[in-house]
Amino acid sequence: MCASVYDSESGKWGEIISTQTFSDICKPSVMVGNKLYFLIRHRRNSSFLQFDLDSPSMAVIQMSEDIPIPERSHVQALRTQDGGLGFAVVSKHIMQLWGKITISGGGNVVRGELQKIVELDQLLSLRPSTNVHESSVIGYDEATNTIFLWTTMGVFMIQLDSMKFTKVSEDTCIRRYFPFASFYPW
Repeated sequence: MCASVYDSESGKWGEIISTQTFSDICKPSVMVGNKLYFLIRHRRNSSFLQFDLDSPSMAVIQMSEDIPIPERSHVQALRTQDGGLGFAVVSKHIMQLWGKITISGGGNVVRGELQKIVELDQLLSLRPSTNVHESSVIGYDEATNTIFLWTTMGVFMIQLDSMKFTKVSEDTCIRRYFPFASFYPW
């Protein structure tokens, strides 16, 4: 994995920096302070790729063994209410929100605290006969701290601070959302 910082004032790219990872990055990053965090999943292991814009430098930070992440779960890096690094783990009908993330072990290990467990079938007010058999994170809006969740009943948008939700689509074929907000008139 390699990266470089572009300076829009000078119009120049910085030095190319690199680190070795064992997986592709296929989810959006989250910015905490002046660091970008990308979630990396490789088989049963999860880690963060940290890109420090100040240094600039990159590091792969492993999730602690104390953080249980089920094999067929979906994980999304996010920013917590206090502006720190967090992540959501979605498995079947349960969403776990982790926060109070610390990086220890010489900067190589992520530790965190489970902040909230959300039963998605109850939150999304699904009929008792309906069960969320499968769900996955398909998008995240960092500006509003909103997660997009695919379920067998459609796509839902959940604002993580308030836990208010909106059903975005009945279509279950959509598997990625890239939220975009513009402040410029079309």
